[in-house]
Amino acid sequence: MGAVCLRARGISSRPVNGGGSPCRIADEHGALVIAWDSNRDQGPFSCPECKRGVTLKKGQFIIHHFAHNPGSNCSYGTGESWEHWQAKYEMYHALLAHPQVSELQVELPLGPVRPDISFRWNNEVMVAIELQRSSLPTADVARRTSIYDEKGIAVLWVLLPRDRFWAGVCCSTKVWERFLHELYNDKIFCWHGGQKLFSTHLDPYKLRTEYRERYNRHLGIWCTKEISHFSKRSRIPRWDDIVQITDLRVIEVLAQQRGQFSLPKARLWSR
Repeated sequence: MGAVCLRARGISSRPVNGGGSPCRIADEHGALVIAWDSNRDQGPFSCPECKRGVTLKKGQFIIHHFAHNPGSNCSYGTGESWEHWQAKYEMYHALLAHPQVSELQVELPLGPVRPDISFRWNNEVMVAIELQRSSLPTADVARRTSIYDEKGIAVLWVLLPRDRFWAGVCCSTKVWERFLHELYNDKIFCWHGGQKLFSTHLDPYKLRTEYRERYNRHLGIWCTKEISHFSKRSRIPRWDDIVQITDLRVIEVLAQQRGQFSLPKARLWSR
């Protein structure tokens, strides 16, 4: 079973003693464990990256996590935001309760990719969930999507934070967000809580309308042509629906050109 980095709100992912907060930890038997499902009796624990010792931190006022012991400079598991952890934690427990979900894992290493959450649906389809908040080159999104396709795994990209878009409010979008919007056929999934997602459509934002007159020789009259100019970055979000991760299904997408983006062949968990 995978393990996740757990931290308290406002606490750095790298404690002052120089330790990190590893995301996948091995117990004394070499089994991978999750901090929120572990206890100190399962130790000693070690980091699967640097193989050095880590300590399980659990208490009433801190989020359960593993921390490298003093003297470590390993960066494994650092850099995760509070909401990234929260989404991972809530999704995991919501999916854990679903009868058609099995082989549920957190941060399972799959060669060059390591999804935040993965599971098998209905004893058939493997699904990988990628939670994304920070900027990411579209080449990386395409590469990771292609890797999942090659492995026969359906991938679901989910945006954070949960208030990333507000319905009807114009906002500036990032290139990788527009890439995913095209990949998922004019929609993008934003985390809402538990295993709930906002299926969001990003409508074009019109900057201005231009009117040009020209003479139609065939009709012998002057005609007015309306030309709309749209922003490249700005969009108007529109919430289509709230969906459950377990309501989605496999969608096969062929490699294609859509607008400015060259989309890879993909196996998506979508609708």
